[in-house]
Amino acid sequence: MLRRCRLIVLFLTVTFIPALAFAQRVRTSYGGTSGYNVPLWVAQEAGFFKKQGLTSELILISGDAASLQALLANDLDFTNAAGTTPIQGTLQGADFVIVASSYNLMPYSFVVTPDIHSAADLKGKRMAVSRLGGITEFAGRLTFEKLGLAQNDMTLIQAGPDAPRIADRLNGRRFRFDRCLYLGAAI
Repeated sequence: MLRRCRLIVLFLTVTFIPALAFAQRVRTSYGGTSGYNVPLWVAQEAGFFKKQGLTSELILISGDAASLQALLANDLDFTNAAGTTPIQGTLQGADFVIVASSYNLMPYSFVVTPDIHSAADLKGKRMAVSRLGGITEFAGRLTFEKLGLAQNDMTLIQAGPDAPRIADRLNGRRFRFDRCLYLGAAI
């Protein structure tokens, strides 16, 4: 009986320990709590990475520029980022590869004060974006162009992640960007 138990333990050790020892570590960043990160979270929670022999670590890093800096420093293996930032980086000489995209559009909306009725009303206003150089700045500048506004018709201000910024605005809380318009994930 003891011999049989030892054989079972030996068999299990030989079978499963090498798989654990040779599991490849994969570090992936995501930029926030938006819905486009759901596939990463589901794969992590359902054990899909583990099933493929990967030891996965998901890391929250606010802002694509910071994620790509970590990727360039070899602190990350992958990042779930908007396409604009790696394209801009590649145009400036960085070596990025876009493997896939969560969507083929930019799901952003302007959240404005009640006194804004037309594009002309936006001139001279300040607009809060999550991070300068990120997807919200790009979306804002693209929107200005579509509305016939010049790049210098509005002042862009870096104000942090969408969720707390928009929640503060919708709840009527005043904070340092209270007089700004917002470009953020569609709500």
